[in-house]
Amino acid sequence: MALQITLFPNRGFSIGAAMHHAITSNPSTIDRTVVEDKAGLGRLFSNQYQDIDGPNNRSVKVWELQPPQDSIRGTFELTRASIQKLRGHVLSTVSSDRDLHLSTFSLACAYTWVCLVKAEETKEEKTQLVFAADCRSRLHPPIPATYFGNCITRCLAVVETQGLSGGEGLVVALTAITEAMKRLEKDGLNGAENWVSRLSSLRGGRLVAIAGSHRFGVRV
Repeated sequence: MALQITLFPNRGFSIGAAMHHAITSNPSTIDRTVVEDKAGLGRLFSNQYQDIDGPNNRSVKVWELQPPQDSIRGTFELTRASIQKLRGHVLSTVSSDRDLHLSTFSLACAYTWVCLVKAEETKEEKTQLVFAADCRSRLHPPIPATYFGNCITRCLAVVETQGLSGGEGLVVALTAITEAMKRLEKDGLNGAENWVSRLSSLRGGRLVAIAGSHRFGVRV
């Protein structure tokens, strides 16, 4: 939701508003108390982040992730037809009893992951993909779907790099993504006490992170 106030000198003001339809279609709530933190993860995360790069490190500097100087930036569009082609390829390759997550998001992530590994000729033995997932329905007890606050969790998929480089790289990537999402079905906060330490340990390996959304015009 966005609000804009325009002031007219000595003549008053005007208020304009623009909002996503999801805000008004349901009785949305932003009550953060619906997210129960029985394990005290908020304080735990704060302490663990302070211990990164030295004990009780109170610096607010973020990790300096600088791209190589010879890097170039490109934009690649996956159309509806492209996604359908990828989905058809997977369905024609795997057996009918394979329960793979074939959403647009999963297919786009898997394909991008494979392309990056091949283009970079990644040398690490294993490759990780991390992406965010909606945690509202994956908590115990689940919180209302109308909760409008921040309630996301991280998904981590890990594969042998060689598997992504082979002819069935897309299926290998999709399998890893599907397994990562299935682990959330039992409990969206499963193993949360180790998230910070695991994230810190991954900084030395090949990690692909998904940021932003394919559904909204937002880039980060």
